[in-house]
Amino acid sequence: MKQMKCIVSTIVVAIALAAGSFHYRGARAGGYDHGKATGSCSISPSPAAVGQPYTVSVSGLSLDTPDYLFIIPPNKAGYSGALEQQVFPDANGNWSGAFVADDPDDVGKWTYEFDTDSSPGGTRLATKIAVCSVFVQ
Repeated sequence: MKQMKCIVSTIVVAIALAAGSFHYRGARAGGYDHGKATGSCSISPSPAAVGQPYTVSVSGLSLDTPDYLFIIPPNKAGYSGALEQQVFPDANGNWSGAFVADDPDDVGKWTYEFDTDSSPGGTRLATKIAVCSVFVQ
């Protein structure tokens, strides 16, 4: 019986570690430089209905290094991991984009995270700029 508990415990730990490896971390190059958000983000309208367009706006984007948007869908939406795209801010470091969750399976919390590469001479970790979420109902 003791050997069975040991095997079950080992399996549980292995499953937990495997599940953790698939968790989206939202960073390029393996982590964040201090993990702090340096800009701001908003979504309007919030909450949003399925099929209703909403706008994601961010300020404080980097003008010197590439900026990236990671879109983290609800778990049940059927996507695997985050969707990533590079964004190009205006001269003031602002960007906005329109989105719509148009499938009934898209109901839930959608998170929009903006990151940039570290500055020259800094760590090789990404810098978090802003994070905001909208609930699609």
